[in-house]
Amino acid sequence: MEFMLAIVTVLLFFLSEKFRRGDELKIHVSSPAFCFSDLAMNFEEFSKHFRYWEIVSEYHNDVVVHKKELSGLKESYDMGLSVHAPFSDINAASLNKDVREFSQKKVMDTIKACSELGIGVVTVHPGFYSPLSRFGPKEIPLLNKDLAKKLDKAAVEHGINVGLENMPYDGTLDCATLAQMQSVLEGTGLAITLDIGHAHQQGVLEEFLALRGRIVNIHIHDNMGKKDEHLVLGTGNCDFEGYLKQLFPIPNRSYSGGIVIECNNLPEGIRSKGYLEALAERLGL
Repeated sequence: MEFMLAIVTVLLFFLSEKFRRGDELKIHVSSPAFCFSDLAMNFEEFSKHFRYWEIVSEYHNDVVVHKKELSGLKESYDMGLSVHAPFSDINAASLNKDVREFSQKKVMDTIKACSELGIGVVTVHPGFYSPLSRFGPKEIPLLNKDLAKKLDKAAVEHGINVGLENMPYDGTLDCATLAQMQSVLEGTGLAITLDIGHAHQQGVLEEFLALRGRIVNIHIHDNMGKKDEHLVLGTGNCDFEGYLKQLFPIPNRSYSGGIVIECNNLPEGIRSKGYLEALAERLGL
């Protein structure tokens, strides 16, 4: 009897949601707005609606500052985690050496903390153009190439995936086009976080699929193809069905990482999740 009970217990484990997590569509929620609530409050609220959360490591949710608390909460909630490295008030390609070194240290400390916490994916923004750097536009791509080499080294050293994110075009951001991203990545094995909304804004998503083998994370949000709006999925003009068919060849899905809904607030994130789940079911993902 005890032997049969043990067999049943094992079978239930293998059929459980936690075990099947490796095969499911890993839909995360993320927003800088969440940084104004503490980690415990966010875990409690998000776990009611999502099984995955990409933490924006800023302010009350800084994974370096709150590493001990996060370690405890991570054990208490059955949520998969990824992290977005800090991007506010820093510039990892600043022409100011002190600012650049401080910014890069913030990012590297985040990568190290995530490795220690067992969080396997970190997204990083490239450095950007300042008022001064616009007079020397060749400097920022060179500094970002140096950043990419350091990120690649850190990813290997700490045993996690670090994805450099493609950015929207507004005249101040690097890595907005495939050519810019390829130039920055050249000579490294660094991965990327593919932001579908950013690529759609410029109509370059198909071009970025040339880097399909480097994708370790996907950000998803909607817009009208003119500016970076982070709209609820289905309220802009992104062809998500077409995009997902290209990213997830059916029936052999080649991508198994996260899909991060970047939203302005939790209710909008929940609406986008419903849209994405319905679309994924229709496509057989």
